[in-house]
Amino acid sequence: MKKIVLTGGTGFIGGNLINTFSMSDEVYNIGRSIDLNSNSFVWDFKSDINEIKLPRSIDTVIHCASIVNSSDYDNREYIDINVLATLKLLEYCSKNDVKHFIFVSTGGVYGYGEEAFKEDDYCNPNGIYSITKYFAEKLCMEYSDKIDITILRVFFPYGKGQRGRLISNLVEKIKSGDEIIINKDGKPYINPIHIYDLCLIVKEIVEKRTVGTFNICGNEIVSIEQLCYIIANNNMISKLNLNFTNNYSSSLIGNNNKITNHLKYKYKISLSEGILLDQ
Repeated sequence: MKKIVLTGGTGFIGGNLINTFSMSDEVYNIGRSIDLNSNSFVWDFKSDINEIKLPRSIDTVIHCASIVNSSDYDNREYIDINVLATLKLLEYCSKNDVKHFIFVSTGGVYGYGEEAFKEDDYCNPNGIYSITKYFAEKLCMEYSDKIDITILRVFFPYGKGQRGRLISNLVEKIKSGDEIIINKDGKPYINPIHIYDLCLIVKEIVEKRTVGTFNICGNEIVSIEQLCYIIANNNMISKLNLNFTNNYSSSLIGNNNKITNHLKYKYKISLSEGILLDQ
């Protein structure tokens, strides 16, 4: 049995993670609203975390909560939530003998490129979301002498119940027959991961207390154009409303060898199966 505290349990990744752990584990959620599937603590991520009474003897904290590419927030709020709240959690963990801290970051910290990124490649984040995630990664590593630190650079997670992200937006547009604007040559290329596989990988990381920085991404590399055709085929849609621009885009692909070799993990859901499951 493990005592696990998770932030962002009402979000897409966090909400799915809550249901992944064993019934014998004690799972607690910290969020800005109550989650009915777990023991919940309400925290606005800006106030002092010591104001909430977390359980004693926590084994693992999984920090999923963040602001993700939303125009509803200004840059200061991105820093408050994505960076400073991470610092508060790290300070709490170091002072309360938490054994393992897992930070859910993004593959976007690398920027875009032509080859699949490895964990030791140079990072060049673009945009306030990726920049604040990268800063938070650096803060995590400052505590690596006190806590076991794991950083997960997640690439394009998708699955049932997701809203407002790349694949879910494409599915909605294709079903509605809306125009989809695509860069030249159908790029960028990506390798998304289904939420089911992502959660199983995180579960194994928790169970084995795996430490390090890892790319969490799928096995299949597709262009946005190819992805559109997969979605259309799964929905028996014969005609796509694609509009190609003259803009060129590099790709955002992760090399997943480090995590799959370490855990000996075999992916369960193919891209075509995953999209079909989520219709």
